[in-house]
Amino acid sequence: MRGKSRLLILDDWYEEFMPGTYIEDDLEKTILSKADDVFPDYYMLPLKQTIYYDGESSDPDLCLIKKDYSVWYVVEVELAKKPFKGHTEKQIRVFSHGRYNARAISKYLVGKKPSLDQAKLENLIRADPPKVLVMVNEYPKWADDLMTYPRTGIMVFALYDHPEGVEAYRLDGQYPVFETGRSRCSFPKHPANTLIVEKGTLLTIKHKQRLIIYYDGRKTLWERQNHGPRTILIPVGRNPLNVRKQYFLIKSDNEEYFLKEN
Repeated sequence: MRGKSRLLILDDWYEEFMPGTYIEDDLEKTILSKADDVFPDYYMLPLKQTIYYDGESSDPDLCLIKKDYSVWYVVEVELAKKPFKGHTEKQIRVFSHGRYNARAISKYLVGKKPSLDQAKLENLIRADPPKVLVMVNEYPKWADDLMTYPRTGIMVFALYDHPEGVEAYRLDGQYPVFETGRSRCSFPKHPANTLIVEKGTLLTIKHKQRLIIYYDGRKTLWERQNHGPRTILIPVGRNPLNVRKQYFLIKSDNEEYFLKEN
């Protein structure tokens, strides 16, 4: 049986907020108020604009705009207890495939934050469909269903309370990452514990050096080895991956690395 979730910060215990003590709007307002700390490389703004797709429509809650205008996200805030079928699924279907009016949305967002560069913002929205980030209060049962949609990720923003009224927050899941490169990776039949990286130039470390790679929101430690022209990664300790599956090794603009199932 899984115990209750608590945080120990210095000498103080923080208890997770009781179910039913806050609503979706409360979670959205809290996320927005902490956006500068949680997403320092992004502008987070409300995005109450109707998006249309195949006879359906839905309004997202928020958006994230990278400060260099290179990528943007539509953000949907949900409580994990809500059903996926008939509710969240429809929203994600619309946001993943919908039509975005670049001029109207950029004008709307500049109205919320006049310091934005409207021309760059309009060009970004017109050129690239948004990624979709679903932010939830706890990891939902429908997470796997959500991940079948393109460019879609999930991030937990959990609320914790202290007896003296001080709040704390726990982040988990898929933090927005701006990808600068990727390589296919796979395990050979023998030796099965070696991950072959097709594009070895993606790695900045050298032979026998170690590297932290994030997988499923957790840090994993790997050692690079060069065998002739082949670049392989060997897990330090227990292998966190399924050797029967294939993966992408992704490099971010912050020189961090992530593994994702292919």
